[in-house]
Amino acid sequence: MRFLVIACLLFLFSNNSYARYGAGEIKLSDKVIRQITYYIDHPKGKPYVFLVTEDGVDGYSWYCAHAQCTPTGSMDERKICERKFGKKCHVFMIRRSIKWKNEATIKARGKEKSFKSKETYTDVREKLKKLGFVD
Repeated sequence: MRFLVIACLLFLFSNNSYARYGAGEIKLSDKVIRQITYYIDHPKGKPYVFLVTEDGVDGYSWYCAHAQCTPTGSMDERKICERKFGKKCHVFMIRRSIKWKNEATIKARGKEKSFKSKETYTDVREKLKKLGFVD
């Protein structure tokens, strides 16, 4: 019993990279919108996390080519993104669902902030525009 309590506490207080979703107003570049379109329908694996730089100019994604993946991966993706672009990176999407918090996403329902694998660039851009991520 004691082991179970300790294990639960360690799990709750562990540093999980996906616990810190991005928040606030951000405008995504056309490059990031194209990356998101490719991310939601990646030919070589399932989408698991999409990170974006604080300025919305660059994005970094991680896919899983295995059947038994979980979206609670390591902190490596965030660190790799930050090293690659030299800027802070935050989780924008988990799988095909937007996790970034702004006024529009807080009010939006699940389907309004999630994507299907076959959505086109135009579909993705329009949905992101409705959620305040594109001018």
